[in-house]
Amino acid sequence: DDEDDEGESMKGFLATAREVWNDGGAAGFWQGVVPSLVMVSNPAMQYALYETVADGYRRARRKRRLTRGAVDTNANEELSAWEVFAAASLAKLGATVVTYPILLVKSRLQSQSKGTDASLRYDGAIDALQRIAKEEGLSAFYRGFGTKATQTVFAAALMFAAKEEIAKAVHVAYAKMAAKRAAAALR
Repeated sequence: DDEDDEGESMKGFLATAREVWNDGGAAGFWQGVVPSLVMVSNPAMQYALYETVADGYRRARRKRRLTRGAVDTNANEELSAWEVFAAASLAKLGATVVTYPILLVKSRLQSQSKGTDASLRYDGAIDALQRIAKEEGLSAFYRGFGTKATQTVFAAALMFAAKEEIAKAVHVAYAKMAAKRAAAALR
């Protein structure tokens, strides 16, 4: 019946929690938590890489100005939308390359259950890393990477581009408000 199939696939929170408890006890709720905590480093890496690439664009721009004999090499330090997009893309790609194997381990740990053959179960994150490398090879850590990278790189690039454009608009609006206040104070 379609109704029974729908009920199976649409479990509620309590039914899912009961299933996790029955399968792994209290520890079942914590499967994959170590890799999840490590994954928190992905946005930090992404931001650090973004700032590094953005600084590279700024340095290149200053160098070009110097070679053309410009006096004020700090003029127009803001990145263009395309530079922001490129810097954010490279940053997210770099962070994803580093953390993708951890994402795989987290997924594997969270998907195993008591029903999983004992020889296929992992004892934890380190065991999973070692066994995947030994049994499947290092390339196993990057299966599906292309799809994930496409999705996350594009999303991060758009987010950073929007963030930078909003920050520029806020800066301009604030400068206009400050100028109006200063003009009003002189009256």
